[in-house]
Amino acid sequence: MPLANSACRQYISTMSSLPLLPATVIGSWSFPGWYAKFCADVAQHPDQFDFEDRAEAVRDAVRLAVDDQLRAGADLITDGEMQRVDFNLGFYDRLSGIQPLPPARH
Repeated sequence: MPLANSACRQYISTMSSLPLLPATVIGSWSFPGWYAKFCADVAQHPDQFDFEDRAEAVRDAVRLAVDDQLRAGADLITDGEMQRVDFNLGFYDRLSGIQPLPPARH
């Protein structure tokens, strides 16, 4: 039980050092264009990408999301939910009556 108490004290210490209204993000961080393309390529040709390729892409996308949040001054940082590819890129494919906007840039 000492480990649980130690983790609890550390959590309380961390939370008490935050501002009264800490800034954070809610939901998924926007995918970088290269990561969206990588995810589409993996979906079309899964045999061309191994575990290390996928892990490296996720790490790089998370690194960018964390950096963006730090530069914006967020108090609570997330991983941007970069591993939720199916939800982020596949959700709108299942809705009818909407059309996607073209990408703002490539």
